[in-house]
Amino acid sequence: MAGIATASVAAAVVAAVSLAGGPGQRSAPGTGPVDAGSVLLAAAERTEQVSSLRFSQPPQGGAAFSAEGEVRGANSRIVSKGEGVTETTVVIGSDRYVTSADGTTRKETIPDDQKLAPFARAAGDLTRAASQDRNVAVVGTEDVRGVKTTHYRLTLPARTSAADPASPVTELPATELAWFELEGVDSYSAPVQVDIWVADNLVRRISGTVQNQDPLTTVEFYDFNAPISITAPAGR
Repeated sequence: MAGIATASVAAAVVAAVSLAGGPGQRSAPGTGPVDAGSVLLAAAERTEQVSSLRFSQPPQGGAAFSAEGEVRGANSRIVSKGEGVTETTVVIGSDRYVTSADGTTRKETIPDDQKLAPFARAAGDLTRAASQDRNVAVVGTEDVRGVKTTHYRLTLPARTSAADPASPVTELPATELAWFELEGVDSYSAPVQVDIWVADNLVRRISGTVQNQDPLTTVEFYDFNAPISITAPAGR
C-alpha cells in the first residue's frame, strides 16, 4: 500500500485536480481552492497506515443491530448486539472464535475467500476510490465523537447493466467493501450514497445508503494507533 504522501506529492495532486476541474472543488475567500478529491486522498493514505483503532456501529434497523470493535492489523475483536443477543467474534489470522452470551466459544477456520481485508486498509481503499470519482462533493462540517469533521458525499448512479459507467468504488474487492456492507454496490437498482467524514487527514466515519432506504451501515473510527492487543479467548 502507498505510504503517506509527501508535501510535494500532495501539492502536485492538488494542482493536477484543480487544473482538471476535479471533484467537489470549492473555494473560500483568501484561502485558495479546496478540493474534495485531494483531501480524501490524503485521508486514505494516512488512515491505511494506522496500525490499530477502535470502531463503533450505532444501533440501526428494526432489530437495533449494533457493534463495537477494535482491530490491530488484520486481527479484530467485535462485540455485536441485536434482537436481544450479544456475541463476541475474535479473528486472529485464519482462526475465528465466536463466543455467545452464555460464555461458550466455538472455533472456526476462515476459508481464504471469506477473509476480510485489514479494516484500516479497507477504509483507506474505499476513501481513495471515492477521491477518484468526479461526483464527490462537500456536504459541510459536523461533529463526530466530539471532533469537528468535514463531510463528503459520493453519489453512485444506479447500474442496470454492465454497460453503465462504473465508479472506482464498485471495482473494489468484496473483502474490503463488506466491512461497510457495500459489497453489492455495483448491482443496486437505485442510487447509492457513500458518505465519508474526515478530520486531521483521518477517516472518522463512513456511511452507505441506498436512496430512499435506511443506511446500509454507519461506522465511526477512533482511538487511532491505541495500544490494542487481540488475543484468543481464554482456554482456546
